[in-house]
Amino acid sequence: IFGARLADRLHSLWLASFHGGADADEAAPFVVVELGAGTGLLGFSLAAAGHSVTLTDRDGLDLLSATADKNAALIASRGGSVAIVQLDWELIASPSDPLPAADILLGADILYSSACVGPLLNTLVALIPVDNSTTRFFLCYKPREQEAEAAFFHALPAAGFSCCEKVHTSGEHSVFLIAR
Repeated sequence: IFGARLADRLHSLWLASFHGGADADEAAPFVVVELGAGTGLLGFSLAAAGHSVTLTDRDGLDLLSATADKNAALIASRGGSVAIVQLDWELIASPSDPLPAADILLGADILYSSACVGPLLNTLVALIPVDNSTTRFFLCYKPREQEAEAAFFHALPAAGFSCCEKVHTSGEHSVFLIAR
């Protein structure tokens, strides 16, 4: 239920950030790439809501694939789709499969260490070209390591990202919208 509620909230936030608050029921499905999908809860929830979702992670793809197989009929019946792609942020130039041009990039609990800041920024730069003003990156996380968070948010302008705002807070979790 949490994943579905968060998926609904992200959909509304995306519509508000780009389409001026269009009604979610009238909006076309969007293309989502989730970075560091882990178990894929958020991505699968979005796929079950009718969106085209690519789940990426460095490892753990067997679990994602098994979950996708078990939920394929439900996702398809709702007009959604799921693809699983291996993506190591250190090797962003060569994902295991090409990634689609996304309306939304998602990262849920991926800012947990200072070591991931540089690779995450490089991945965002690669997936959201400078001339792309439509793709939005939603970073959802529970603050854990202040040094990593400070380094990431401080580096965004130098990486060409001009929009960064906290768009939602629920308990200890925050959602930030990051765009060119």
